Amino acid sequence: MNKIILIIIILVAIAGGYFLFQSSSQQEEAIETSPQLGVPAPGQELVPEMIVTPDETEEPLPEDEAAVVSLDDQVQPEKVTTLSVKEIKIVSDNLFFTPKVLTLIKDQPVKIIFQNTGTHTFTIKELDVNLRLSESSVTLEFTPSKSGIFEYYCAVPGHRENGMFGSLTVKE
Repeated sequence: MNKIILIIIILVAIAGGYFLFQSSSQQEEAIETSPQLGVPAPGQELVPEMIVTPDETEEPLPEDEAAVVSLDDQVQPEKVTTLSVKEIKIVSDNLFFTPKVLTLIKDQPVKIIFQNTGTHTFTIKELDVNLRLSESSVTLEFTPSKSGIFEYYCAVPGHRENGMFGSLTVKE
């Protein structure tokens, strides 16, 4: 009788391991083969840096339409260049963000679209960014107000410590 129970336990363990392996390999294949993401698969040694720059085709507003309010409430015409919103796609999954390196331009609006699995956050302490990622698709819009090199990370306990972080460079 004990031998039969032992054999059943071994068969259940083997079947469970097989299904667990199949499930994780299917998730990896889905990420690697997803053309709409535009991001590399996790585990690749070289992750390209995503550089976000202003469009060179943008034209400044005509001088008569642009104005800046001074401290003494007088309106002074000034030439203003409007930067378009840049879109970035980030995958957040089981203890990783992809891409891990981002480069942005200070004062240029950014729209980040997350393809998310699980419950995470996207946190950049120095830029006051702290977004909860609990849905499969989450969008963040912000404008970097400081230049420098910052770490972005997941603030869920244990996630940052296990590799769920990346580097954000904001250039002048």
